[in-house]
This record gives sequence, C-alpha cells and structure tokens, in this order.
Amino acid sequence: MKLIRPTSIPKIDETAMAHLAVSEETLIRRAGAAVAKEILAVHKGGEVLILCGAGNNGADGYATALALRKAGVPALCADVLGKGQRSEGGRAVLADYVATVGAPIAGFDAFSRVGVSIVVDAILGSGASGPLSDECRLAARHVARMDAYKIAVDIPLGVDADLGEVQKDALSVDLTVMLAFPKRGLFSYPAKEKCGKLVLADLDMGAPSRYREHFVGEATDDAFLLRRLPPRKPNTHKGSFGRLQIFAGSHKYRGAAHLVAHGAVRMGVGLVTLSTEEEVVRLTGRHLPELLFDPMAPITALTEAELYERVCATDTKDAVLIGPGCGVSEALYRMTEMLAKREGAPLLIDADALGAIAAYAPDVTAFFTSAKRALALTPHPLEFARLVGATATEVQASRMRFALTYAKAWGVSLLLKGAGTLIADKETLYVNTTGGPALAKGGSGDVLAGAVGSFIAQGIAPTEALALGAYLHGAAGDSLALELSEYGVTPSDLPRRMAELIAQKMR
Repeated sequence: MKLIRPTSIPKIDETAMAHLAVSEETLIRRAGAAVAKEILAVHKGGEVLILCGAGNNGADGYATALALRKAGVPALCADVLGKGQRSEGGRAVLADYVATVGAPIAGFDAFSRVGVSIVVDAILGSGASGPLSDECRLAARHVARMDAYKIAVDIPLGVDADLGEVQKDALSVDLTVMLAFPKRGLFSYPAKEKCGKLVLADLDMGAPSRYREHFVGEATDDAFLLRRLPPRKPNTHKGSFGRLQIFAGSHKYRGAAHLVAHGAVRMGVGLVTLSTEEEVVRLTGRHLPELLFDPMAPITALTEAELYERVCATDTKDAVLIGPGCGVSEALYRMTEMLAKREGAPLLIDADALGAIAAYAPDVTAFFTSAKRALALTPHPLEFARLVGATATEVQASRMRFALTYAKAWGVSLLLKGAGTLIADKETLYVNTTGGPALAKGGSGDVLAGAVGSFIAQGIAPTEALALGAYLHGAAGDSLALELSEYGVTPSDLPRRMAELIAQKMR
C-alpha cells in the first residue's frame, strides 16, 4: 500500500479534478458518502453527531450527515469553531445541509446532547500543522469524555499525519477513515494507537499510477512480499543463493547464535558460516548441522591481528552479520569498525555491535558515514537512543522523524524495531504492518537479524531485505499467536512458521 505525505493532498486533488473532470464539491460529497458507509456498518441506533471545522475536512462532515440522513440515520452537525466553510465546494455543501437540515449546532452546544451513539471528528484535516488551538484542545477533551463510538475523518484531532507524532490532548478514536490515499504518519506509533482501526476510502480517484510522484513510502503487505521475494529457478545450486557470514553468540548468550543462524537457514541462503566460541559451536551444531562452523576464542580474547584475520576471511561472503549475543565490548567495536572500513559485501549490524558503537565510537555519525560498504542497522528504541544521544522515550514519541533523519544523515539502511517497525534509507520508507506482543521476547530480534542477513546474501537490496524480514517475522508471530496465544509463542517457533508463510503466499 503506497503512502503519501499530507502536504501532497492539494496537488492530488488538483490532479484528480483535472483528469476526472470533477469539482471540489464532488470530491467532498464522495468523501461524505464513503465516511457514511463506514458509519452505517457500525451504527446500531441513536444519533450521529458530526463535529465540523472550517476546512474541507469539516465539509466532508456536512456531506457525511447528508448521506446518512438519506439512509434514514439521524445525523446532526456542529460548527465547533463557529467559522463556517472556507472553500467554494465546502460552502456549497454547507448550504445544502442548511437547506435540508437547518443551521448547524453552534459551538460547544453539541456536547450537551443526549442519545448520541456515534461522534465523528471532522474538525481538522490531515494538512493541519502546529499546536492545537485552545478551542480544539477543549473539543478533544469533551469528545474523550463522551460515551460513544468515535470516528475520525482522515485523522483524529491532534495527530500528525505526516510523522506520526501526537499532541498532549490528541483524540483517541475507534475508527479512522482515511480519504483518497493513506497518509504515512497514521501507520506509525504513537499516532496509530490513537487512530483505532484504519480504513481507506479511495474516492474513485482513478489509477494510482497517476499520482506516483506523490508516493513517499509503502506499508508492507502480501503484494510487497510477492514482488520482493524472487522465485527460484530449477537449475541452481547452493552457491546460487549466497554466502552469509555470522559473528554471534558468547558464553552468556549461547542461544543467540542458534536463533540467528536458524532464522538465516530457514530463509533460503545457500551457505551460512557461524563464527563463535567453541562451546556455542557444540550447542548449535547439535541442532543445526547445516551450518559451516568457525570455532574461535571469545572476541575479547582476540588480538588485533586475529580480529583483522577474521575480517579478511569475510571477503568471499555475500553478506556479513555481526552482533547478536556477542556481548558489548571494545573488541567487538574494533571488529565492527574493521568490517565497516573494509570494502566488501553489505554489513548488517545488530544488537551488541550497535551497543559497542554507541559505547566506544568517538563519533557515531563519522563511523557510519565513513563506511566503505553498505550498512544495515537493526536497533530497538533503546539501542537507537544510545546511538543518537536521546532517550528511548524521545525516540518512541517521534519514531518516524528519528528514523528518517538518521537513515539519511548516516547513509544507512535502518530498521527501527517496535510496534509499526520502520525501515528507512535516504530515499525510501517502509512501515511494517505485521507483528505484535507475541514477539516481545528475548531472542525474537536474533531470528529477525538472521532472516534479513539471509535475504541480503541472496542479493536483495539491504533496505528491501529489512522490510521483507520484518514483514515475514511479524506475520509469523501473528499466525502463531492464533494457535499458541501471544503468551505462548517463543522465538524458536518463528523460523519454521516464516518458511511456511512463504510456501502459502507463493503458491
């Protein structure tokens, strides 16, 4: 599903009106009919109260009321801000409402009505920016106290549809009806939590390709999976599907090596070499005999020359993954730095390797921008916060802003974990639509790293590999949760289910 920025809406409307030969008023009435359709699906009696602002979002509200009344549903509008309608199309729809129903309810008088079963927020559109006015904040508080099903037209009040941030008094709704095209910020937390269920009304805008210049990202889905996952040709061998080098595991985190390697082999890479401590080799070898093993001393015990030797040995690989379960240390930082500064295949930096960069790199930005190979990073919010000198709370409040800013500044492919996982590089944005609490267990990220490393080794570009891995990883968690509950899913369950989902989707 392609995503747009709210700032593109005026241009999109102009394009639609020109190519479809329709007026602004016609688009407003289409929006009203679409919102009314969603309301009718949940209406079980009682009055529908629609709160309207002065922009076209408010005009959509008046059009919604007219469509509902034609369907026999009692619907009334309130001019919450007392400013009427600004646009010509909006004024025409408001005039129709006044002629049909009467004058809108004035100001906040609407909040004293009884018998309201559904309240609709059509106060501000997705193009709104800046802090909410005192009137809007007060309106949001009134709506929050109402015992009614809450629906937002395009965006809830106080939610930023561009970057997914929310204001202090932002309204939480049960359903958000997105109009024409999905706005990228609504798929990212914390905004998504305020939006409830997201539904898209396309308003018969014509072929999406007509608006291609306005697309700025994609919400992953099965269509994305099928486009990005290449079919396998029959005349192939193990060398056809890449060589992945993994540095993972330690005495303390022995299971990490197993999980990352399992995630990798299940996603189809031809050859996996696991470099890890000898006791981890013994453990992992009993369960994953498919691997090539490279026993070594703990990273902290390796000399500079030995670290360099290991780095040089990766020159024949198609992807390198470092970090899961290695333990944060200066030696791990030095090894990661050597890899980054050596030309070669893409380098996936995960977990403890990210922690080592945050702890020991003199300049984090310089570390990434001076790399001589493509870098892919998979931090969770706390790891990312340490890298950028922020708090995890700050990162979570502005997830999309942080991800886009640093992916571009560092010149990397970045996956920011968490609900609504974000994947970005300097030109691309993906918002993952799968996954939930079933994945909130130690070891889940190791499986994800292995899957992504596998896809990169098979020749998929790092950013797409991150998005593909996140989508399958989350979908596997969702699928398993239906059988085992969100409590009962373990990271060890994920690799096989991810493979099963590929089999299902590619049939």
